[in-house]
Amino acid sequence: MEDAGERMSQKVEEFDEDPEKEEIAKRMKLMRCLQTNFSASIENGKKGGDPAERCRFNIEDSIELQETQKAKDLGKVVGQMAKSLEDYSSLLARLSDSLIKDEKFRVKGNDEYRDFRRLFQNSIDCAKYLCPELEILAKFVIPLTPDKLGGLNLVSKRDENYNEDFEAFKNPAN
Repeated sequence: MEDAGERMSQKVEEFDEDPEKEEIAKRMKLMRCLQTNFSASIENGKKGGDPAERCRFNIEDSIELQETQKAKDLGKVVGQMAKSLEDYSSLLARLSDSLIKDEKFRVKGNDEYRDFRRLFQNSIDCAKYLCPELEILAKFVIPLTPDKLGGLNLVSKRDENYNEDFEAFKNPAN
């Protein structure tokens, strides 16, 4: 029976042989951290909590750096993101309504001003976590070849800035 130390050693060797797997694991770990903070900012906004007092989550040492990440792992994070985006949409709708009202707050210390400031800042905090999370997501590739099904790859450096849809707008066919 193989012990945990041997399994860990084999997984570390696997990353030494394939630096892309290690990079994928790092990005997945960062996505999870960003998603956790995104969700926390949304919940804080829904409650009207003070953004300065919201709990912030950091990247911790975790199993992601020892295990090969698969498409299903990415799928779980994307599922969490989908739920959070629904909630964020509601938060943005509230912010939109407040901005359209264009209320002039006479006293900065009153409750209406405080509530608006918190809603605004929580909404902005959400965007600050969502933007890099989406950037990381955009760099993943799901290989469709039979020998690599369920795996994850990253966009290669040469393809990183290439976007077929954008190229069609940039250089329309005459």
